[in-house]
Amino acid sequence: MQRWRFQIPLEGRRQKTSARGYVERAWPEGTNAQIRHLFEEGKVRADEVIVTRPDRPLASQALVTVEAEEEGAEVFGLPDVEVLLWGQDWVMVDKPVGIPGRLSGDDPMHPIRFMADLLGIDRETAMPVWEMPAGGGGPWLIAKQPDVAARIGDQIQSGELKTTWFAITRRPERSQGQWKTGGGELQFAVTRSADELAELQLTPRWKMGDGGGEKLFSQLLAMTAEAGFPVLGDADCGGYLVAGGLRLRLGAIYGSDDFAHSWPAPRDWWPDEPVVETVRVEQDVEVAAPLRKSIKTLVVSGSAVQRVCEIGHPWVLRDGKTESAAGLDPGDPVELVGPGGPLGVFAIMDQTASVAARVWSRDRRDMEEYREELEIRVDEAIGRRRSFFRQMGSTDAFRVIHGEADGLPGISVDRIGAIWSVVTTGRCARGYRGAVYDILASRDPAAMIIESERLGVASGRGEAKRARLVHQGAAIDEPGDVIVIRDQGILYQIDPFRTPDITEFASQRDNRRRAVERASAGKRWLDLSAPRSGFCLHLAAADAHITRGGANEASRQWLEANFELNQLSPALLQFSGDILSAEVDTDGRCYDGIVLDLETFSCEGVLARCFALLAPEGNMLITRNMRPSNDLLEKKVRDVASASQRSIKELQHAVPSADFPQVDSFPEGAPFEGVWLESSHPETP
Repeated sequence: MQRWRFQIPLEGRRQKTSARGYVERAWPEGTNAQIRHLFEEGKVRADEVIVTRPDRPLASQALVTVEAEEEGAEVFGLPDVEVLLWGQDWVMVDKPVGIPGRLSGDDPMHPIRFMADLLGIDRETAMPVWEMPAGGGGPWLIAKQPDVAARIGDQIQSGELKTTWFAITRRPERSQGQWKTGGGELQFAVTRSADELAELQLTPRWKMGDGGGEKLFSQLLAMTAEAGFPVLGDADCGGYLVAGGLRLRLGAIYGSDDFAHSWPAPRDWWPDEPVVETVRVEQDVEVAAPLRKSIKTLVVSGSAVQRVCEIGHPWVLRDGKTESAAGLDPGDPVELVGPGGPLGVFAIMDQTASVAARVWSRDRRDMEEYREELEIRVDEAIGRRRSFFRQMGSTDAFRVIHGEADGLPGISVDRIGAIWSVVTTGRCARGYRGAVYDILASRDPAAMIIESERLGVASGRGEAKRARLVHQGAAIDEPGDVIVIRDQGILYQIDPFRTPDITEFASQRDNRRRAVERASAGKRWLDLSAPRSGFCLHLAAADAHITRGGANEASRQWLEANFELNQLSPALLQFSGDILSAEVDTDGRCYDGIVLDLETFSCEGVLARCFALLAPEGNMLITRNMRPSNDLLEKKVRDVASASQRSIKELQHAVPSADFPQVDSFPEGAPFEGVWLESSHPETP
């Protein structure tokens, strides 16, 4: 016998969903015939009254009970499962709502067995660490063997592995607290609220029992219901049966190098329907309007007008004809006024190096309602990185907000594992970065937020200061802790507090991939890139032999530790201190590929020396972070090649990874400029 008990949510001005529609939500495994039979036999009741018209809507707040005497017989197709994280003996997937999450018997057609086939693991031994009802979704841990599932489940239940969960319920009276239930203790904190609903961050302290790890999810549902706040979508414990499934999902799992991840909620997490009728309280006291800074004016020169209005550059540079910034503070909103009058361009005062202000918008409303506009821009930037969030199982270090290119001048946000790392590159962002923290915390409360500043030069390319903690989240990392991140399957050790800005590393992601495509076992590569740009590890994983030039002791130790972490042979890596005097191998072989960063190796003649060391038909990547005026890198490379009597077969621009969007009129926003070239045989003098 199966029983369901749930409430009907409010659906707006009129109820739309039929009684049959709600039963189908509660019992997705039921066939059409089985559900029709329930109504015919009087097994569906609303407020203890038998429902005789399954095609009609039910009143909101009605309590519905359903009884079925048999198991559901609905046949499901192949589950559309997305992999979030791979482990040695497990895989974390994003479970779709509607697919059964419990193995029953030895049915060869069960969706979990089909899912194992799609994942490439043994369908006979694959086992969920915890069971989930069909209405549940989100991160779901699948073990490759039953004993692994039992072990991980026990580690979670005992607290050796910690988990944070998120749920949407009716709003509790307190914003945080603790519930003591028969299943254990449940700490809760409200992370978002609207009308009568609240999103809760839940940290359970499980009571060890006979249920084992496979019952973790159902235990959580029972614990919240016992506390008087059943989860939306909970068809068993009296929850409001909203569309879109259960609003309970894993937010983070941590406690070891293998498990140190969090996942934000999807866009459709918050229900579209109101669910519960809002109780309005009459107020006699007039509520004051929120304070808003008035928009002042900044008189700029004709050259600034040309730069901003005609070229489209986002910076207003300080010059002799730009009005003094006296009386204006960083973060103040201003309208730009040129020699001919107002420009219809609105900016934020900055005063970082030579930058007087940074353009915000050409629409006054965007400046007047900057808090709302700020939230829109953060969400749009996150949305543009949707593909990166989906691939966090293989790459979990990437840029989420890239300053001016994402409409948020003077600030960058990187995702580093389960951490939001915020770097302020312009003083203007000091006025709104706190709001950015609030938005990030609301989108993924389980993630830690750290901040640092890098204000050495206008473009923010100076070294970032050591980061400080802004929001703890669910993480247990402390300043000085080394965490492990992933890039295209390669593991890296990193101290996010000491290295809060990952521009040097993340922006070269596509070029690392391109280098690997040109490398193969036995090929020789010379790595003269920036110290932590990661080329060595990816090339070694392709079984290429690498010579690392100019490495100091700290870089050596970092590389050797990461070679060991990825189980790469130390024989694939050697070091050379003075690359200018280096010669080809005694067997006459040159390097098949070279990666050269002209800022890291800035000595005169290094590019010409690299041409001398490059094999015929070899590949070379040349990059530089600072772009001198009137000095095109492509022309420089061609001139040195010609002087070195080397022919270039092909030359292409090397661009940053897609998470570093570029604006043509704003070269300062590019993390580097670069070219890829393939050489041909040396020209005869």
